[in-house]
Amino acid sequence: MRKIDGQVLRDLREEKGYSLRDCAEKLYISKSSIQRWETSVLPDDEKTLLQIAEIFDITVEDLYNLSTAKHKKERRYKKRRMKVEQYVQAQYGLKWLLICMFIPLIVLIIVRFI
Repeated sequence: MRKIDGQVLRDLREEKGYSLRDCAEKLYISKSSIQRWETSVLPDDEKTLLQIAEIFDITVEDLYNLSTAKHKKERRYKKRRMKVEQYVQAQYGLKWLLICMFIPLIVLIIVRFI
């Protein structure tokens, strides 16, 4: 069974402007339960998922889709970030290579004119 990332709950809650307390009251659970869900995964039981979906005016399938889309976006972002970091490292290495090549040349020019 697919899991729903808790970050989806946090995003939906913040989008609607609900506090943790508001959300907890609507679900008839403790505020700490909401916090725990937001930092891990949502519970699997259908009743809770239906209540969450009802509070945010979406379907349970939308919860799953939001979670899947979020993970795909995060994976793309991580790949892009890795490529940028590799490019920066390559540029840094190239600069040092050029510096190391030109230092002897500059020293030769200075020595020749002295």
